[in-house]
Formats: sequence, C-alpha cells, structure tokens
Amino acid sequence: MNLPIQQVMRRAYDIYATQPNAPRSPGDVNDSGVVSFCAAAATAAAGIEIFGNAAERERFATAIAESGSSDELFTVFRRFGWDAQVCATTVGLNDALPSHERRGRILDLLSDHVDQHPSEPARQ
Repeated sequence: MNLPIQQVMRRAYDIYATQPNAPRSPGDVNDSGVVSFCAAAATAAAGIEIFGNAAERERFATAIAESGSSDELFTVFRRFGWDAQVCATTVGLNDALPSHERRGRILDLLSDHVDQHPSEPARQ
C-alpha cells in the first residue's frame, strides 16, 4: 500500500488544525471565501503544496469549493501514487463522524499518521 509520506501528513495536520471548519467531504467554503478541507482533501492539498505549487493548490481549493464532489480527491491521490482505498476510507470516516466530534477525531487520525508512518519503524 502506497501512502502519503510523513512530510505530507504533517502538513495535512497543520492545514486541518488551522482551518475555520471541520467539514464533511470534500470540504466547504465560508462567507469570507475561505475553503476548509475534509481529512482526505487536507492530505491532497498538502501533497499539492509539497510536490506542486501555490497556484495548483489554489485551483484545487476552488475545485473543492465549487464541485462538492470527492472526485478531485481521488484524482490527486492517484496522481501521487497513493492508495485510493486510503482516500475512500478517510472520506468515509470523516463523514461518519458527528460534526461536534469531527475536528478532534480527525486531528487524532492525522497525528497518528505523522507519528507512526508505515515506512518508518514503530516507536518504542
């Protein structure tokens, strides 16, 4: 299984932790035009930032805000060679969580992926 690297997961955590909302997939946009990402979209956005550029990241945010579809998430995961099942599972978990629990639980999930990436030895 090919997963996002730890650097991507760290950035995804930062993106998710600092956004105004903890939305259902793929994300939402507030009245000020600020896009908030679901867990999978935050991961995709982090990958775009690290492996792409700012303009591409902005286009991704616009696509998420306008489409309301998770298709773009899967496209980004495939582009980077990440397992599409990880994207699907993350979307499912994100959307199954009640809104009042979502931010904390997703931050825990992202933190777990930062702390113990499968390609790295488990911490003792």
